[in-house]
Amino acid sequence: MIFLRTVLLAMGLALVAPAEPAIADSPSRAAFESSLQKGDLLGAGGAVRRWVIEEPNSALPWKKLGWFELMENRLPEARAHFRRALRLHPSDPETQALLSLAWYRSGELSQSASELDGLGLDALAELVATLEPKAYEIEGASSVRLPLLAAFPRLKFPVRINGKDAQFYIDTRGGMSAVNDTVARAAKVERQQSNFLQFWFWAAGKWSVKNRFGRVDTLNLDSMRIRRVPVLLPNWKGLVDGLLGTDFLSHFETTIDYPAKKLSLRKADGGAAKEPRGEGEGERRSDSGPIVLPFFWTPGGQIVIQGRVNGTDTVFLLDTVAAGRPVTLSRRLIHRAHLPAHGGYIISLRRAGLFPKVYTEFRELRVGPIVRLDQKADIGTMYDFPPSIDHMQGFPIDGILGNGFFQSYRLTLDFHQMRVILDPAKTIETTEDRENVADPVAER
Repeated sequence: MIFLRTVLLAMGLALVAPAEPAIADSPSRAAFESSLQKGDLLGAGGAVRRWVIEEPNSALPWKKLGWFELMENRLPEARAHFRRALRLHPSDPETQALLSLAWYRSGELSQSASELDGLGLDALAELVATLEPKAYEIEGASSVRLPLLAAFPRLKFPVRINGKDAQFYIDTRGGMSAVNDTVARAAKVERQQSNFLQFWFWAAGKWSVKNRFGRVDTLNLDSMRIRRVPVLLPNWKGLVDGLLGTDFLSHFETTIDYPAKKLSLRKADGGAAKEPRGEGEGERRSDSGPIVLPFFWTPGGQIVIQGRVNGTDTVFLLDTVAAGRPVTLSRRLIHRAHLPAHGGYIISLRRAGLFPKVYTEFRELRVGPIVRLDQKADIGTMYDFPPSIDHMQGFPIDGILGNGFFQSYRLTLDFHQMRVILDPAKTIETTEDRENVADPVAER
């Protein structure tokens, strides 16, 4: 989220920085840190739960457990663990910032603003408080189905902003929704006075860009109206009208039907709290049903899922604005998994065009039961994997799964159960090999 990024940037903090000295030879702490560096999030989740048992009087394991509960969207549990960490180490501003984010994701904006006030970030606290009354209030229809523009490589669909027509993208790598400043001015979007830093928007072309913050009074998606939507107001000079980020998507069950080129949004239901994930749990598929994959929602707002490349654990970012090959891999992973690199370095923006001569090759990629063999992947630049992303998440992200990876599926994002559901299109042959093993990607 934007305010957490601003808090951590202002304080110069990273999620991996220890809050206090801990037992140096704690086996669970060593297993936790090793799992994170190896890209094994499920293993890290199991290790941190053992760590708090070994060191119940240390603040650091409780903060890390709260962080994992936050990424699994178990918000009451996350808040309880952060409060316990603060009782043990009251002077840790990072834990307080994470607690503020947990309140924000719960919709308790006054509580979130109170925590920010305690950090001395008065302007940011005032900004969060202006979102009251409750943001993202849904009126009219509780579900809609929108057309995706068939001729465009990204997921673009029609909206109305304060009565003005526009076209938006779904952005699963963006922690906050955004409206192009030019469009926002034409639609008379309410503007805040303060400026804030937002990292890693694909259209911005920089690692960071200063943006103004605003609030859309009414966002119409066909017959559904969403009131009081907080947005960033970057100046993209006509590149895109706007993006719906994960802050918006978390209020819905979102289905992207790639074969039919349709986007469906249904108001998210409540329900019983989900159980914490154990190591190796969550991935499943029945013979006739869809593929179900667990995902994590990082503090920076990105959706990440677990996979393997040539047997090496890899954290993949799910990116619905990625053009190019279905898979992008980092140079860090190329070294770890001993992959070839062809074509040198990319200097300009990969997302502004395709670079078929700069690529790597993998023998096998696994994401749950999905297997892809002997294919090419784009080589990510520092723009795709900036140093800020590891700084913000506390673990390396070494892969990107773009639109091309999901083009044969109906993809559903369920933030309540924290799962990605991939339903193969009926036009695909139903043999196990045909569903699980994709054809090689042709050069573009």
